[in-house]
Amino acid sequence: MEEAPPPPSTKMLERLQKFYDHRPTRWLLVLMLLGGVALYIGSGFTASLFREEKKLNPPVELDIDETIKAIEVIERNLKLHSRVNKQLADERPSELGQLTKLLKKHRDDLLVVRSGGRNKTQNSIRTLPKENSNAALPEAHPAQTTKVIAQYSLINSIPNVRVTDINCAKLFSNDKEELKKAEIYQKKNTKVPIPDEEYPKLTRNCDTFKRERQYILKPLSQNEAEFPIAFSMVIFKDIEQVERLLRAIYRPQNYYCIHIDAKASQTIRSAMESIAKCFDNVFLSSRSIDVQWGWFSVLEPELVCMEDLIKYKKWKYFINLTGQEWPLKTNDDLVKILKIFNGANSMEGTVKR
Repeated sequence: MEEAPPPPSTKMLERLQKFYDHRPTRWLLVLMLLGGVALYIGSGFTASLFREEKKLNPPVELDIDETIKAIEVIERNLKLHSRVNKQLADERPSELGQLTKLLKKHRDDLLVVRSGGRNKTQNSIRTLPKENSNAALPEAHPAQTTKVIAQYSLINSIPNVRVTDINCAKLFSNDKEELKKAEIYQKKNTKVPIPDEEYPKLTRNCDTFKRERQYILKPLSQNEAEFPIAFSMVIFKDIEQVERLLRAIYRPQNYYCIHIDAKASQTIRSAMESIAKCFDNVFLSSRSIDVQWGWFSVLEPELVCMEDLIKYKKWKYFINLTGQEWPLKTNDDLVKILKIFNGANSMEGTVKR
């Protein structure tokens, strides 16, 4: 009688036993087992790191409504400066045109996202629910929108006053009717002057003072930033007019020495001191001269300021002013003219015959 064949499970066990008894094979199994454990631990650690990375770097979110408002403000300012600032419009027409198109494109894209639709030409914009106006945008949009706003931040930072009753563009083009209209407007809306004694109060908060008085606090071009100018201002009265002059010529890269006549009142001195303390590059002269018209004392304040300004090594040219003057050229115009001078001076003199 033949023996019954062993069951398949027994044969499998015997083969496994022989396989395991083979020492190299046993070591190979151990290494495979250790490798599997290491892979499992490593994958878990990597997943943990990835989760931490997501916590540390959450997806960038934009408030779409606020971003659209910011872009619209920049667009309005760009149009204003394109009309009024002839230099900006004439010198960079292609750049302005490209940036205008780019602004419009981003605003339109954001409007599409906000409405929950999909821009046919922009596959990167996904459909979003209409009620979720603050949903996260694709990565490209926050970065691109921020870049666009940064490109316009310079234009947007230039102070401008909205005058609704007068067409400023027509005034700049010397329109006779608009000039008459502006003259009538000024007579009907007379300006109330700021008393000298008010300036120490107005400058208690320097940031507020500079913002409300609309000082330009950034260089408006690389050309200007690399060519600082030194100014002296010889004053003795009317702080409001002096402050208007300072505001018109002020740029953060320039330097300003203010000489106050020794005869000026303490009110004038206190007012000017309070304004100067709000700026790192505006200071009072180290000495005050009693200026007498027609004598050397008229020139002496300029020499005092030149001596004070020479401590600042960066400026390229020195321009002397009085408190009752007004600039007819922009700072950028001055830089271009002075660069043409190439170190030469522009002076007028008279000789008795």
